Amino acid sequence: PSLGNAFVTVGEDKVLHIWDAETKQVVRTIGLHYQARAVDVSPDGNTLAVGFKNGSPSLGNAFVTVGEDKVLHIWDAETKQVVRTIGLHYQARAVDVSPDGNTLAVGFKNGSPSLGNAF
Repeated sequence: PSLGNAFVTVGEDKVLHIWDAETKQVVRTIGLHYQARAVDVSPDGNTLAVGFKNGSPSLGNAFVTVGEDKVLHIWDAETKQVVRTIGLHYQARAVDVSPDGNTLAVGFKNGSPSLGNAF
């Protein structure tokens, strides 16, 4: 995913990397508590959607997490509190935010996708 002149990656190494797109160098790393499987940046660059293996949170101004716990969490990053939870029918592997920030797309472990209202 892109963030201006930078892009963001996550992985099973439990580290979020912010890269400079021109130099292809890491400009910042942020340690995560859990393995991450997916990340997306909202069009305005203020929201990260991170898909964690176990569904736990880590960072962003506001962010969404999904995982093997079958729960989608929407977090307030300032307070580090969950502001909404949505029960899922299957274990989730990925989450993405629509360009307008109103719709979430969730990819499930069984391969099925789902779209829903973010707020």
